[in-house]
Amino acid sequence: MVLAEADREVTLEAEGDSRRVTVSCPQMPYLGLWHMPGTDAPYVCIEPWVSLPSEQGKAAAFEEQPDLIALEPGGQYQNHWSITVST
Repeated sequence: MVLAEADREVTLEAEGDSRRVTVSCPQMPYLGLWHMPGTDAPYVCIEPWVSLPSEQGKAAAFEEQPDLIALEPGGQYQNHWSITVST
């Protein structure tokens, strides 16, 4: 699942459990949430993204991807995000 322009912070916690993980990504407009289908592994991946990948099965030109940040040679880009684990 990919969320666009959603909250820039997400917290995962189990019902009845005080443990939680919070990912804060104020500069990233997309958030991917996924789990490998067909497995019983107890995890969910949280992936903040600055731009979207190409559509599945399509090979789009890199420079045509929406919201892609392209830097000139020697250019710089900073992005701040955090992960907080509470037990």
